[in-house]
Amino acid sequence: MSDYYGELQPHHDRARQVGWRDRYHQAVRFEAVLDAVGPVSSVVDLGCGLADLSRYVDARDVSWRYLGVELSADLAARAYKPERVVCADYLRDASSIAEAARARLGSVEWVTAVGAMVSGVDLRSDRTRRAHLAGLCRLAARLSRGGKGWVLSIIDQQALLRRPMLAAEGALGGATTHELEAVARLLGAEVSLTPLFGVELIAVFRHQQGGTTRSDPVRRWVTQALSHPWAIDAAPIDRAWLWYRAGDVETARSWLERADPSARARLLADALGR
Repeated sequence: MSDYYGELQPHHDRARQVGWRDRYHQAVRFEAVLDAVGPVSSVVDLGCGLADLSRYVDARDVSWRYLGVELSADLAARAYKPERVVCADYLRDASSIAEAARARLGSVEWVTAVGAMVSGVDLRSDRTRRAHLAGLCRLAARLSRGGKGWVLSIIDQQALLRRPMLAAEGALGGATTHELEAVARLLGAEVSLTPLFGVELIAVFRHQQGGTTRSDPVRRWVTQALSHPWAIDAAPIDRAWLWYRAGDVETARSWLERADPSARARLLADALGR
């Protein structure tokens, strides 16, 4: 693994330490996960970072039996409630992870992987990237067999390739819609895909057909994220950027009008054509 996380660690924001833009953008991914899994009793979180999904859920007073799996020993040691986290490589330690899940959780209803393909591993080779995706999904399917399925928050590889400077960063890797659909067929699952922020996909894999698809999910996720205790101190400019990235230009403009003058405010004003 590269020094990817070592470079991020100095940030005071826990979300920035594991590669997210900020905790508000991270929270939107968590709301997408919560929306997909619904009421649930047991979750394995692959590539859990600092186990902030567990921390986020605890702040909502939702009761989960949770097991986080993290490749970085440093992140696992600093994680929220580290006793809930095991340090393991989900590509090489599948059997030990499955054993830990059985011992700690019994059965597993859902497996989550929020940004797990961004781990410091160089994924610029399509062969390496696809093998990484297949290994991640095979383990998720194995762990959740007898349960309901797994959820990925993953970079849209096609969108990434349209941004050459980002595509050149080896730590960033994702999947195309065709690759995700192919993995679902291979593993006998049903998959639904929702674009997020123009650069990401929320992929929900279910072992059995079912689940409901509600309209305008991104707006719902953003609304829920901004109502979470994490967002109490969200500044108007943070809210404006979040709504802009969600595609709600009018709400973004409304929050921008309340924002203090700054370089970020000027940048967003230019993006909004003001």
